[in-house]
Amino acid sequence: MRLSADAPEVTLPPFSVTSTLPSIMNGGKDFSDWSKRDDLLYKTLRIPVEAVLGRDGVGLADCSIVESKFEKREDIAPRMLTLLPRMSEIRRTGTPDIEFAATGLLARSQLAGGQAYEARRTVETLRASFCERGLTRFLPNVDALLCRVDLHVDNLDAADAWYREKAPRDPMHLNVMKRYQYLTQAMVELAAGKADAVLLTLSPLRGYCQVCARHIDGIHLELLSAIALYRRGDSAWRGHLEQALAEAERYRFVRIVSIYGVAVLPLLEETVWAGDAKWYKRLMSSVRMQAAYYPAFLQPRLKPDEALTATEQQILHLICAGKSNADIGKIMDIKLPTVKTHVNHILDKLGVSRRSEVRMAAKRLWLIPDDM
Repeated sequence: MRLSADAPEVTLPPFSVTSTLPSIMNGGKDFSDWSKRDDLLYKTLRIPVEAVLGRDGVGLADCSIVESKFEKREDIAPRMLTLLPRMSEIRRTGTPDIEFAATGLLARSQLAGGQAYEARRTVETLRASFCERGLTRFLPNVDALLCRVDLHVDNLDAADAWYREKAPRDPMHLNVMKRYQYLTQAMVELAAGKADAVLLTLSPLRGYCQVCARHIDGIHLELLSAIALYRRGDSAWRGHLEQALAEAERYRFVRIVSIYGVAVLPLLEETVWAGDAKWYKRLMSSVRMQAAYYPAFLQPRLKPDEALTATEQQILHLICAGKSNADIGKIMDIKLPTVKTHVNHILDKLGVSRRSEVRMAAKRLWLIPDDM
C-alpha cells in the first residue's frame, strides 16, 4: 500500500509514536496486543521506556495504560489522576505527540461520560495552544476530533463545514497518514444518509488495515461498513458486524464499539452473540448509555419515509438550477399539476415553505453538489 503523492503535506518528526493522531494505542503502531498484558508491561517497562526514549518517552507509558483501560471500559479515574498532573511536564520536557494523545484521551473520556461540551473545550484549548506554538502538523487530526464531537451533539453545520473544507474526499489516492480523517469523513457521510459514500470512503482502507495489522482501525472500518449496509437494507451487514465484534472481544475492547451508540444499537439488537456473554453484556450496557447521551449521533437527517423519490430528486436538481415549473414539466414530460404536487412534496420533506429556501436546505442535506 503506497502513500499518495500529496503525502508530504504531513511532516513528521524523526520519531513519532502517534503519527500525529490523538492516540498511542492506535498511533504509529497498533498496540492492541500490548493491551492484553497492559498491567504487567506497564509495571516492567515504564521506567526503561522513558529512559531509552528520552523526551519521546515522557508520559508515554502512563498515557498508554490509561488508554488501554479506557478502551476496555475499566475504571480509569485513579490513573487519570496520575497522568493529568504530568501534562505540564510533558509540555515542558516531552513531545506534543504525547500531549495530543493524552488530551485526546481526556476528551474521549469526557465524551464517553456525556460531557460533550467539556470535550470540545478541551480540544479547542489544545488547538489554540498548538497554533500559538506553530505545531500545525497536528491540526488536521485535531479538527477531525472536533468534528466527531460536533457529530455527537448534532452540530451538523459544523460537521458539514469540516467535511466540505477539510475532509480528504479522495478515495482514489489513499494517504494512510489521513486514516483518522477518512474514518471521520465516513461518520459525517453516515449522518448525511449517504451509505454508498461511506462504503466508497472506507474501501481503500480495508487492504491497509489487513496488511498492516491495524486492528483498531479495522474495527472502526467494519462497524461503519455494517451500519452503512444495514441502512441500505443489505444483509451483508451481519458479516461486518460479527467481524468487528470478534476482534473487539479478542482484546476485551468495549468503547471502540459503544462509541457508535444509537447508530449501532439496532444492529446489536438483531444479533445473537455466541461469544463471551459477560463481555457482551458490558458492551450492550455501554452502547445503551451512549445512545442515551447522544440520541441523534450519526442518525440520517431524512427518515426513510422522508427520502426523496427518484422523480423528486430530478425535480430538486431542476429547481436548484433555476427552472420554473413549466420548464420542469417540459423537460420531464409531465403535466404542470403533477410538477406542482412533486414540488410541494419536496418542500415538505426538506422542511421549508418557500421555493427560494430549497437550494440551501438541499445543500445542508447533501442532496445536491456543493457548487450547484
